[in-house]
Amino acid sequence: MNKHKIIIRLIVVVLLIAIVVGMTPVRLVFGAQDTTPPNTTAPQTTKQSNGGMLGTESTQSSQSSQSTEGSFGPVYGIFKLFTPLNTPKNVTQKTANDAVKKALAQAKADNASTAKAKFMNPGDIQLPTLKALAYSGAQFGKTLLLQADSMDVTNSEVDVSITLDPSKSTKELNLSASTGNEKAVKTANMFKKYFQNDLKVVSFEQQGSFGQDVQVKVKLDPNLNTENLKFYAYDEVTNTYKLISSPDYWVDDEGYLRFKTDFAGDIIISDGPLTKK
Repeated sequence: MNKHKIIIRLIVVVLLIAIVVGMTPVRLVFGAQDTTPPNTTAPQTTKQSNGGMLGTESTQSSQSSQSTEGSFGPVYGIFKLFTPLNTPKNVTQKTANDAVKKALAQAKADNASTAKAKFMNPGDIQLPTLKALAYSGAQFGKTLLLQADSMDVTNSEVDVSITLDPSKSTKELNLSASTGNEKAVKTANMFKKYFQNDLKVVSFEQQGSFGQDVQVKVKLDPNLNTENLKFYAYDEVTNTYKLISSPDYWVDDEGYLRFKTDFAGDIIISDGPLTKK
Protein backbone atom coordinates (compact mmCIF):
# COMPACT_ATOMS: atom_id res chain seq x y z
CA MET A 1 0.00 0.00 0.00
CA ASN A 2 1.56 3.32 -1.07
CA LYS A 3 1.71 6.53 0.94
CA HIS A 4 -1.08 8.28 -0.99
CA LYS A 5 -3.59 5.52 -0.30
CA ILE A 6 -2.76 5.62 3.41
CA ILE A 7 -3.34 9.39 3.55
CA ILE A 8 -6.67 9.07 1.73
CA ARG A 9 -7.87 6.39 4.14
CA LEU A 10 -6.85 8.48 7.14
CA ILE A 11 -8.88 11.44 5.80
CA VAL A 12 -11.93 9.17 5.33
CA VAL A 13 -11.60 7.87 8.89
CA VAL A 14 -11.42 11.43 10.27
CA LEU A 15 -14.56 12.42 8.35
CA LEU A 16 -16.44 9.36 9.59
CA ILE A 17 -15.46 10.09 13.19
CA ALA A 18 -16.70 13.69 12.82
CA ILE A 19 -20.06 12.45 11.57
CA VAL A 20 -20.42 9.81 14.31
CA VAL A 21 -19.77 12.28 17.14
CA GLY A 22 -22.35 14.69 15.77
CA MET A 23 -19.91 16.93 13.93
CA THR A 24 -18.77 18.66 17.11
CA PRO A 25 -17.22 22.04 16.25
CA VAL A 26 -13.44 21.90 16.45
CA ARG A 27 -11.32 25.00 16.30
CA LEU A 28 -8.14 24.38 14.33
CA VAL A 29 -5.39 26.85 15.23
CA PHE A 30 -2.14 27.16 13.38
CA GLY A 31 0.70 28.72 15.28
CA ALA A 32 1.18 29.52 18.93
CA GLN A 33 -1.84 30.67 20.89
CA ASP A 34 -1.77 31.95 24.46
CA THR A 35 -4.53 30.30 26.48
CA THR A 36 -3.57 31.92 29.78
CA PRO A 37 -6.54 33.84 31.24
CA PRO A 38 -6.09 37.62 31.52
CA ASN A 39 -4.85 39.06 34.78
CA THR A 40 -7.68 40.31 36.97
CA THR A 41 -8.12 42.28 40.13
CA ALA A 42 -10.97 42.26 42.60
CA PRO A 43 -13.84 44.61 41.68
CA GLN A 44 -13.86 47.98 43.40
CA THR A 45 -17.38 47.75 44.78
CA THR A 46 -19.15 48.09 48.10
CA LYS A 47 -20.48 45.10 50.04
CA GLN A 48 -23.87 45.50 48.41
CA SER A 49 -23.43 47.23 45.09
CA ASN A 50 -25.76 49.24 42.87
CA GLY A 51 -23.04 49.61 40.27
CA GLY A 52 -19.35 49.54 39.71
CA MET A 53 -16.48 48.26 37.61
CA LEU A 54 -15.41 44.63 37.38
CA GLY A 55 -11.64 44.53 37.74
CA THR A 56 -9.38 45.15 34.79
CA GLU A 57 -9.83 42.01 32.74
CA SER A 58 -10.24 42.13 29.00
CA THR A 59 -13.79 42.49 27.73
CA GLN A 60 -13.14 42.22 24.01
CA SER A 61 -15.89 40.49 22.07
CA SER A 62 -15.50 36.97 20.76
CA GLN A 63 -15.60 38.33 17.20
CA SER A 64 -12.48 40.46 17.68
CA SER A 65 -10.64 37.69 19.50
CA GLN A 66 -11.03 35.38 16.51
CA SER A 67 -8.73 37.54 14.39
CA THR A 68 -5.57 37.00 16.45
CA GLU A 69 -2.30 36.36 14.70
CA GLY A 70 -1.65 32.70 13.95
CA SER A 71 -5.32 31.69 13.86
CA PHE A 72 -7.29 30.67 10.78
CA GLY A 73 -10.64 31.06 12.57
CA PRO A 74 -13.20 28.40 13.50
CA VAL A 75 -13.26 25.26 11.40
CA TYR A 76 -16.02 22.70 12.00
CA GLY A 77 -14.42 19.29 11.60
CA ILE A 78 -12.68 19.69 8.25
CA PHE A 79 -15.65 21.37 6.58
CA LYS A 80 -18.45 23.46 8.07
CA LEU A 81 -20.94 20.59 8.14
CA PHE A 82 -23.43 21.74 10.74
CA THR A 83 -25.39 24.95 11.34
CA PRO A 84 -27.24 25.20 14.70
CA LEU A 85 -31.01 25.07 14.34
CA ASN A 86 -31.42 28.27 16.35
CA THR A 87 -29.03 30.36 14.23
CA PRO A 88 -30.50 33.90 13.93
CA LYS A 89 -31.67 35.12 10.53
CA ASN A 90 -32.17 38.76 9.61
CA VAL A 91 -35.79 39.81 9.19
CA THR A 92 -36.63 40.50 5.56
CA GLN A 93 -39.58 42.52 4.29
CA LYS A 94 -41.24 39.32 3.08
CA THR A 95 -40.79 37.63 6.45
CA ALA A 96 -42.26 40.70 8.14
CA ASN A 97 -45.24 40.83 5.76
CA ASP A 98 -46.03 37.16 6.38
CA ALA A 99 -45.86 37.67 10.16
CA VAL A 100 -48.15 40.72 9.96
CA LYS A 101 -50.77 38.83 7.94
CA LYS A 102 -50.89 36.05 10.51
CA ALA A 103 -51.00 38.51 13.41
CA LEU A 104 -53.85 40.57 11.95
CA ALA A 105 -55.85 37.45 11.07
CA GLN A 106 -55.47 36.14 14.61
CA ALA A 107 -56.42 39.50 16.14
CA LYS A 108 -59.53 39.63 13.94
CA ALA A 109 -60.51 36.10 14.96
CA ASP A 110 -60.03 36.99 18.63
CA ASN A 111 -61.73 40.39 18.23
CA ALA A 112 -58.61 41.88 19.87
CA SER A 113 -57.36 45.44 19.57
CA THR A 114 -53.71 44.32 19.67
CA ALA A 115 -51.99 42.09 17.12
CA LYS A 116 -48.65 40.40 17.77
CA ALA A 117 -46.29 39.65 14.87
CA LYS A 118 -44.07 36.74 15.90
CA PHE A 119 -40.57 35.95 14.65
CA MET A 120 -38.48 32.88 15.48
CA ASN A 121 -34.71 33.31 15.88
CA PRO A 122 -34.58 36.80 14.35
CA GLY A 123 -31.37 38.74 13.86
CA ASP A 124 -31.24 42.29 12.51
CA ILE A 125 -34.38 44.18 11.56
CA GLN A 126 -34.13 47.46 9.66
CA LEU A 127 -35.90 50.64 10.77
CA PRO A 128 -38.07 50.88 7.59
CA THR A 129 -39.30 47.34 8.29
CA LEU A 130 -40.15 48.26 11.88
CA LYS A 131 -42.05 51.33 10.69
CA ALA A 132 -43.88 49.25 8.07
CA LEU A 133 -45.02 46.84 10.78
CA ALA A 134 -46.49 49.68 12.82
CA TYR A 135 -48.15 51.21 9.75
CA SER A 136 -49.75 47.89 8.77
CA GLY A 137 -51.33 47.55 12.19
CA ALA A 138 -52.66 51.10 12.16
CA GLN A 139 -54.20 50.57 8.71
CA PHE A 140 -56.41 47.88 10.23
CA GLY A 141 -57.09 49.75 13.45
CA LYS A 142 -54.81 47.51 15.52
CA THR A 143 -51.86 48.15 17.80
CA LEU A 144 -49.23 45.87 16.38
CA LEU A 145 -46.47 44.51 18.64
CA LEU A 146 -43.38 42.57 17.61
CA GLN A 147 -42.46 39.37 19.47
CA ALA A 148 -38.94 38.00 18.88
CA ASP A 149 -38.41 34.45 20.15
CA SER A 150 -34.83 33.22 20.42
CA MET A 151 -35.01 29.44 20.80
CA ASP A 152 -32.78 27.07 22.76
CA VAL A 153 -30.14 24.91 21.05
CA THR A 154 -32.71 22.22 20.22
CA ASN A 155 -34.95 24.86 18.62
CA SER A 156 -37.89 23.38 20.56
CA GLU A 157 -38.30 25.80 23.47
CA VAL A 158 -38.13 29.57 23.85
CA ASP A 159 -34.93 30.64 25.59
CA VAL A 160 -35.46 34.42 25.49
CA SER A 161 -38.38 36.40 24.09
CA ILE A 162 -38.46 40.15 23.44
CA THR A 163 -41.69 42.08 22.83
CA LEU A 164 -41.59 45.69 21.66
CA ASP A 165 -43.67 48.36 19.96
CA PRO A 166 -42.26 48.98 16.44
CA SER A 167 -44.00 52.36 16.28
CA LYS A 168 -41.59 53.58 19.00
CA SER A 169 -38.46 52.38 17.21
CA THR A 170 -35.94 54.96 16.04
CA LYS A 171 -33.12 52.71 14.80
CA GLU A 172 -32.21 49.31 13.41
CA LEU A 173 -32.28 46.58 16.06
CA ASN A 174 -30.75 43.16 16.58
CA LEU A 175 -33.37 40.98 18.24
CA SER A 176 -31.25 37.91 18.97
CA ALA A 177 -30.70 36.91 22.61
CA SER A 178 -29.46 33.94 24.63
CA THR A 179 -28.85 32.69 28.15
CA GLY A 180 -26.41 29.99 27.07
CA ASN A 181 -24.20 31.30 24.30
CA GLU A 182 -20.49 32.03 24.71
CA LYS A 183 -21.01 35.66 25.68
CA ALA A 184 -23.69 34.89 28.30
CA VAL A 185 -21.53 32.18 29.87
CA LYS A 186 -18.47 34.45 29.91
CA THR A 187 -20.34 37.24 31.68
CA ALA A 188 -21.96 34.83 34.16
CA ASN A 189 -18.61 33.29 35.06
CA MET A 190 -17.06 36.71 35.59
CA PHE A 191 -19.81 37.84 37.98
CA LYS A 192 -19.76 34.51 39.82
CA LYS A 193 -16.03 34.97 40.33
CA TYR A 194 -16.53 38.26 42.18
CA PHE A 195 -19.96 37.85 43.79
CA GLN A 196 -21.54 35.14 45.93
CA ASN A 197 -25.05 35.49 44.51
CA ASP A 198 -27.00 32.98 42.47
CA LEU A 199 -27.55 34.64 39.12
CA LYS A 200 -28.59 34.26 35.52
CA VAL A 201 -27.41 36.24 32.49
CA VAL A 202 -29.47 37.26 29.48
CA SER A 203 -27.20 38.32 26.65
CA PHE A 204 -28.70 40.55 23.95
CA GLU A 205 -26.91 40.98 20.64
CA GLN A 206 -28.28 44.52 20.63
CA GLN A 207 -25.86 46.81 22.44
CA GLY A 208 -26.47 50.06 24.31
CA SER A 209 -30.24 50.31 24.43
CA PHE A 210 -33.39 49.34 22.57
CA GLY A 211 -34.60 52.94 22.50
CA GLN A 212 -37.76 51.95 24.40
CA ASP A 213 -38.86 49.67 27.21
CA VAL A 214 -39.09 46.11 25.93
CA GLN A 215 -40.80 43.20 27.65
CA VAL A 216 -38.47 40.24 28.17
CA LYS A 217 -39.41 36.63 28.87
CA VAL A 218 -36.69 34.20 29.95
CA LYS A 219 -36.80 30.60 31.20
CA LEU A 220 -36.30 30.64 34.96
CA ASP A 221 -33.64 28.54 36.68
CA PRO A 222 -35.33 26.38 39.37
CA ASN A 223 -32.62 27.19 41.95
CA LEU A 224 -32.97 30.96 41.61
CA ASN A 225 -34.91 32.51 44.50
CA THR A 226 -37.32 35.03 42.98
CA GLU A 227 -38.44 36.79 46.17
CA ASN A 228 -35.97 39.68 45.90
CA LEU A 229 -34.48 39.63 42.41
CA LYS A 230 -32.21 42.45 41.34
CA PHE A 231 -31.48 43.30 37.71
CA TYR A 232 -28.24 44.87 36.49
CA ALA A 233 -27.22 46.06 33.03
CA TYR A 234 -23.61 45.20 32.18
CA ASP A 235 -21.69 47.20 29.56
CA GLU A 236 -18.88 45.07 28.14
CA VAL A 237 -17.12 48.01 26.48
CA THR A 238 -16.66 49.99 29.71
CA ASN A 239 -16.69 46.90 31.96
CA THR A 240 -19.27 48.52 34.23
CA TYR A 241 -22.74 47.62 35.46
CA LYS A 242 -25.71 49.52 36.84
CA LEU A 243 -28.87 48.64 38.70
CA ILE A 244 -32.12 48.57 36.71
CA SER A 245 -34.43 50.44 39.03
CA SER A 246 -37.90 49.31 37.88
CA PRO A 247 -37.86 45.97 36.05
CA ASP A 248 -41.42 45.16 37.23
CA TYR A 249 -40.68 41.45 37.18
CA TRP A 250 -43.06 38.55 37.70
CA VAL A 251 -43.18 34.81 37.02
CA ASP A 252 -45.85 33.39 34.70
CA ASP A 253 -47.65 30.04 34.89
CA GLU A 254 -45.18 28.41 32.49
CA GLY A 255 -42.19 29.18 34.69
CA TYR A 256 -40.88 32.09 32.66
CA LEU A 257 -39.50 35.19 34.33
CA ARG A 258 -40.85 38.39 32.81
CA PHE A 259 -39.40 41.87 33.20
CA LYS A 260 -38.96 45.13 31.34
CA THR A 261 -35.83 47.05 30.38
CA ASP A 262 -34.60 49.56 27.85
CA PHE A 263 -30.99 48.44 28.38
CA ALA A 264 -29.41 46.06 25.89
CA GLY A 265 -26.07 44.25 26.19
CA ASP A 266 -26.00 41.76 29.08
CA ILE A 267 -28.59 41.71 31.86
CA ILE A 268 -27.57 40.18 35.19
CA ILE A 269 -30.45 38.69 37.18
CA SER A 270 -29.35 38.19 40.79
CA ASP A 271 -31.12 36.61 43.79
CA GLY A 272 -30.54 39.86 45.70
CA PRO A 273 -28.20 42.85 45.79
CA LEU A 274 -24.78 41.84 44.46
CA THR A 275 -22.67 40.84 47.44
CA LYS A 276 -18.92 40.66 47.09
CA LYS A 277 -17.17 37.42 48.02
